[in-house]
Amino acid sequence: MRANLGGRTATPTRGIESDLPDIAPLAQGLVIGLGGSGIQTISRVKSMVESQFPEASATSMLRFLGIDAVTLGQQVPPLPVGVSLQGSEFYNLTEIPFEPAAIVKADSVWASPLARWWDHGRRVPAGFLTDGMKQDRMIGRLAYYRGASTLEAKIAQGLRGTAQLTAENVENGAASGGAGAARPKVYIVSSMCGGTGSSGLLETVYRVWGAAAGIGISPEIQLLLYMPGVFEDAVSRSSTNPGLETEHLRANAYGFLRELDHFIVHSDTLYEHLATPASQKVSIGAGDLVKQVYLVDSQLSTGQFLRSVTDAYDTTATVLYQKLMTRVGQQMVINGTNTDTLLEDTDRHGRRRIYCGLGVSCITYPGETLRQHLSNRFANWLISDLMLTETPDMGELVRRDGETGNLLGIITGLHQEATQFELDDYVKSYHSRCQRAPETLQEDSSDQTVSATIADITLNSARAVSELNAQLAARKLMALSRLDDAVVGHLMSQGRSLPYLAQMLKRVSAQVEEEKYQAERTRLSQQSTIATCGDEIGPAREALADRNPLKNWFGGRARLARKLGDDLRAYGTAEIQQARTTASVDFYQEVLSAIEELRRQLDQAVLTLHGQAQRFSRAWHADELIGKDAGPRDLTALIPADVHPEVEDSEFAKQAFNEMLTAVTQVDSTELLSELYRTWRSRPGSRAALDLGSRSEDKSGNALRVLVGQLEELADRYALQLSIPTETVDGVSNDHLLYLPRSLEAASERVDHGQSLQRALTSLSALAKSPLLPVDQTKLPADRPISPSVVIARPRGLAAAYETLMPTGSGIQVVDWADQERILGVTTVWGVSAHSLVSVANWRGAYDRSLVVDKDGNRRSPHLARGLETYLEPVEPQYNDFEMAAEVVVQAMLGARLLSDADLVAKVFGPDADAEAVGIPLETVDGRWKGETSYRADNGYWRARPFATWLGSTLEELLNGISSNAQYRQLNGEFVAELRRQADLPTKIDILETIVAWAERYRDAAQGAPKEREAAEQLREEALEELSSSKRQLLSQQFSQGI
Repeated sequence: MRANLGGRTATPTRGIESDLPDIAPLAQGLVIGLGGSGIQTISRVKSMVESQFPEASATSMLRFLGIDAVTLGQQVPPLPVGVSLQGSEFYNLTEIPFEPAAIVKADSVWASPLARWWDHGRRVPAGFLTDGMKQDRMIGRLAYYRGASTLEAKIAQGLRGTAQLTAENVENGAASGGAGAARPKVYIVSSMCGGTGSSGLLETVYRVWGAAAGIGISPEIQLLLYMPGVFEDAVSRSSTNPGLETEHLRANAYGFLRELDHFIVHSDTLYEHLATPASQKVSIGAGDLVKQVYLVDSQLSTGQFLRSVTDAYDTTATVLYQKLMTRVGQQMVINGTNTDTLLEDTDRHGRRRIYCGLGVSCITYPGETLRQHLSNRFANWLISDLMLTETPDMGELVRRDGETGNLLGIITGLHQEATQFELDDYVKSYHSRCQRAPETLQEDSSDQTVSATIADITLNSARAVSELNAQLAARKLMALSRLDDAVVGHLMSQGRSLPYLAQMLKRVSAQVEEEKYQAERTRLSQQSTIATCGDEIGPAREALADRNPLKNWFGGRARLARKLGDDLRAYGTAEIQQARTTASVDFYQEVLSAIEELRRQLDQAVLTLHGQAQRFSRAWHADELIGKDAGPRDLTALIPADVHPEVEDSEFAKQAFNEMLTAVTQVDSTELLSELYRTWRSRPGSRAALDLGSRSEDKSGNALRVLVGQLEELADRYALQLSIPTETVDGVSNDHLLYLPRSLEAASERVDHGQSLQRALTSLSALAKSPLLPVDQTKLPADRPISPSVVIARPRGLAAAYETLMPTGSGIQVVDWADQERILGVTTVWGVSAHSLVSVANWRGAYDRSLVVDKDGNRRSPHLARGLETYLEPVEPQYNDFEMAAEVVVQAMLGARLLSDADLVAKVFGPDADAEAVGIPLETVDGRWKGETSYRADNGYWRARPFATWLGSTLEELLNGISSNAQYRQLNGEFVAELRRQADLPTKIDILETIVAWAERYRDAAQGAPKEREAAEQLREEALEELSSSKRQLLSQQFSQGI
């Protein structure tokens, strides 16, 4: 458990091995995130680094910089709880209000750098932009243009941080790329299709070179870029106009890729296209701009899709974290070094093979999440069921509790200290004379003695009372100064809930109120005595002064003297006693005020604890996997599987809590709370729970942090059982003693005696070799094809029964690591050309449409500068394969017609499928060919997915479009094959005869268009071949059935 007030961020649990490598590397590099996707990724990486490497020395040369046009709080989706960047690590391009129209107007003179690239034929949005760049790359570039100098300064600051070496760093040693590396590594994460990231990537790369040159170093830059497919599914669900937004994504991606593909080769010309007022020309050698470019799609090379954009972020963050911090990354660096020549190679079309794919696959026991869940639930239980518990009979329990009397005894003792003490000499002498007044006057009732005694007692009473009050005030102050500590100490020693302690204080307050009332009555009586005696002193003196002889008869004068002495004694004594009683009343009032404040503090503490309990409750109800457990859901085999989608419903989670609760409730709750309060109170100046109600926010906040820390330690002992070693000294597992297992192997044994781990290992090999980058390998050299390189990290000491199931073979390397809860496979593939991406053809169509000027004479170019659309070469070289394309078209036409069969639709799409919602793989719309729908398998049935790619107006254009559109071929090939398997042969034959006849008519009608005739004839031949094959199958069936 970690002290984070019930949040998400995970830190290594003490006593549990994390994925720290045997020797922690000295990570070095600057990690930059551009736009929302870049921020999402690098903040995840930073969270992973901080959670697994809290020691600053391990990351002293690792820096993060996020750049976006919205704040961190405006990220969509919101950053996970506890995952973010520091303010110094973030640059908001629009923090200073950004008004594109004003910038263009002020800086559009023809001699300005802006005029060299700004497209004056485009519409400029009016007003300030505060919520992103609206997928507009040129507007996005304008924001970078304005902030170029600030951007370069922040990059330079980051680069200087990566180069700082201390003696301790050097002594500890550096991993590959660490101390002494001549070229600091810079990783830049961005999308290639948004408005902020894709518009600023080349600018940022150039600024990295500029900043590096300024401090005398040369950077090694690696790019990690998200393709449009990562975002298209989310756009289709959330956008008000998903079609238009998808068009913008694809057009931006193609424009971005044209620019990147060009400047990767012609790096020395980049300055000419990125000139800004702050620019200084930087020397970049041709081909040296970046070392490699990782591209990330939502589709695996096997055809499987990720279900959420966050899975893509988690995948990239995991790979980047591994590259930076672990032995897996070290092996990746070695593998990458071996492919340097491939990255510099060109394919048969002369295009650089610098692009790479990546992927992860994981078998995870989410121990961090389950431990966090159990810790948070324990803390929630301890607060809710112990610290805050209250019962209907609590008042009666308090009444019978002897500790209430003991608390009152503490107050009574302090009262005695404050009011009952030996008088000082003057007051003592005065009090003594008051007591002796009757005897004094009886012995000598002369006028002189009477006058002197009266004067002594009445005139000196003020001084005596004044000196006594000074003593009382000092003693009261001393006693009250000990009151809070004494009362709080007694309360916190009881091991009781806060509501119980509040009831105790309420009862004590009532008793102190009674003591105060009695003291006030006593004071009234004393005041009456003083008044009465004072009134009688004068008449008594006059009577005694009367020398009438008759008054001496029968001892009358002696009685008068005695009466006057009694009045003087009562007067003086009452003055002294009233001072003490007044001090008692004041003391009790101060005590009542102090108790009232303590009760207020307890009430506020109760509210604070309710809030903290809610935070812990939200935390243990949270369903996100955290820390090292987090990762792409579709690429992770979880053991146990039922932690997803709800951790709290996992059998592991429920059973662990129930076992923990059974054990902990055998401990006396007062003992548990006493331990908590005692440890809490032991900190200097701490008042434990009472500080939660302090009027000082700093003090109450610190008290809450201390409490959470104390709960962490209790959870470590009672919930996570960290005092129990994983194994005995003899190597025997203690798993049977633990609420939660501490290894993947132990978890699988609990689930199903290891079968779940065996199944996961069996499927790991295929998944590990599937990067998130669909590539048409036919467009790459046959003699140097791409192949994935896989590094798999397994727990050290994995049982031999499992080791035999570990993936093996070409391109797979296995390393051991200390993390006992995960098997992680990291896939990289090198040597891809941009044009071999299966998505490029779709992007090209959207790109071409974006260049058309609208009816108002405006255009939205997907490029960073005007004229690039004619200056740059297309991504794709010229290549066509009419034969292959004609085969695909015939199959798509066949599939389109087969989908009119409702029974077939039910077989393929499921019994509840709506025939109108299955889409059409190929159709004509307004005289243009359109690939309308793509399909993918899902739980035994097929699902339609909008695709919308335009393939041309003529048959020649159709075949060209299909030839260059590998994504369309890949997405629909398996589906049409399934339709053909399910359809009956007579129906297929009828449709194919129709297609042949249509192709013949089209061919004959295209007399003046030889290319169209050639395309139609190719279609006819492919349809005839398919028709002949189907007829042979039908004859074979009929023969076998004896028809």
